[in-house]
Amino acid sequence: MAFSKSKLGTILILIDWIIAIIAWATFYYVRKIVIEQNDFSIGTSFVPGLIIVPIFWILIFTLQGTYIDVRRLYRMKVVSYTLFATILGTITIFFFLLLDDDIDEHTQFYQSLLWVFGIHLVLFLTARIIFVSYIVNKIHKRKAGFRTLLIGGNENALEILQELKQLKKASGHNLVGYVNLNGTDRLLDNQLEYLGKADEQIEQILRKHQIEEVIIALESTEHD
Repeated sequence: MAFSKSKLGTILILIDWIIAIIAWATFYYVRKIVIEQNDFSIGTSFVPGLIIVPIFWILIFTLQGTYIDVRRLYRMKVVSYTLFATILGTITIFFFLLLDDDIDEHTQFYQSLLWVFGIHLVLFLTARIIFVSYIVNKIHKRKAGFRTLLIGGNENALEILQELKQLKKASGHNLVGYVNLNGTDRLLDNQLEYLGKADEQIEQILRKHQIEEVIIALESTEHD
């Protein structure tokens, strides 16, 4: 089942929200049991953290542009985004929610900082890579992609079209149709819908068919 751009963004926000709650609760438990070596108890920062921390993470990821078009995310981009956000978020959470905690040794500050960073990074990365891998897999299998317009109707355009169809892993271009420049090059009629002339109708075509990508397949003499 293919999801729209907005739905995928909403799903990722929900995933990040849930992970943020789990990460904060996990850290709080680890801090009490491992770092402070006490019995587990709910302190004054636990409940506010369950509310504030998820909002905080969603804000950081939003400012990064993570949710604008989730379909364009790939694994290395997710890793870099998440790593940077986690470093920034960990420092902020530490100073606003943890610095005033009553602790016995200064080393516990550093342990808390490392645990906050490690738990959030591992959980966010794991969930996000699984989600993005799912999307990438659907794109490669031609079950999802970007609405694409092909400009050109001659031999060059035909060759590019055939190359796209022969790819073992799809490029993500869902070809909606094609336009030409002179109105006479129509070699793609048997394979794609002809949408009109580029120089006369291109803006209307882009809006009408909700085009997201354009492939220009023109001869060198037509570049101008």
